[in-house]
Amino acid sequence: MGRLIYLSPMSLDGYLAEEGGDLDWSVPSEEVLGCFNDLIRPVGTHLYGRKMYETMVYWETPPPESSPVELEFGELWRDADKVVYSTTLPAISSARTRIERAFDVEAIRALKASADRDITIGGPHLAAHAIRAGIVDDYQLVVMPATLGGGNRVLPAGVRLDLELVDERRFENGTVHLHYRPSPYSITMSTEACATVLPSFGLSKCASTRAGPAGAVAGIVRVTSHAPGIPMSGAL
Repeated sequence: MGRLIYLSPMSLDGYLAEEGGDLDWSVPSEEVLGCFNDLIRPVGTHLYGRKMYETMVYWETPPPESSPVELEFGELWRDADKVVYSTTLPAISSARTRIERAFDVEAIRALKASADRDITIGGPHLAAHAIRAGIVDDYQLVVMPATLGGGNRVLPAGVRLDLELVDERRFENGTVHLHYRPSPYSITMSTEACATVLPSFGLSKCASTRAGPAGAVAGIVRVTSHAPGIPMSGAL
C-alpha cells in the first residue's frame, strides 16, 4: 500500500508562491535539492494541478549542463507516473502522464491501496482537496528562510490539522525539512457517516474541524463532503 505525501517547499510565513504564482524564490540549493531527491526516490506517482505540472514538466528535458544533482532529480521525476487534474489543460507534454478532469477521493483511496510505491500530491489547490478529505498520510514541508507576505498558501484555510513531528533536517542555508504525520487521535468521516457512527461514541453532532487519517479510531470528528467527484476550478 502506498502513502499519499504532500511534498512542498514553503516560505517561513506559510506560502508556496508569491502573488501571481511566481515560484522563482523557492529554487533550492544543491544540498536542499539532494534532499528532494531522497524524498521522491520511493515515489511511483505524482499528482498535480495544472500550474504545478506546468512548472515541473521542466524536468522532462533538463538542460544537459545541469548539475549531477539536478540530472538525478530529472531522472527520478521521469521514472514516475504523473496525473494532472485540470479542466483546462488541453494536452500533456511528458511521458507517463495522463489528465483527469475531476479529483475523485475514492479513486485516490483505491490508488493508494493498489500502489507498491508512494504517491505525492503537489500544489496547494489540489492538495487542499486531499487534506479536507483526510487522505494525506505524510506532510513533507521544506521551509525556506524567506517570507512572501502573501500568495498561495501551502495549507488550506479553515482546516485544523493535528500533526506529529516524525523527522527534521537542517541545511547550511537555513532551510529546514519537516516531516509530519496526522495524529492517530483524530478521524475524518462524511456527514452521512456521522449520523450512524456518532451515537456509538455517545456524541450527537459533528462539531470539530480537525482532520485526520481515514480509518483512525477516536471520538474527534471532522465533517467533510465525500462526493464521488470534486470538480476542479480553472485555476488548477
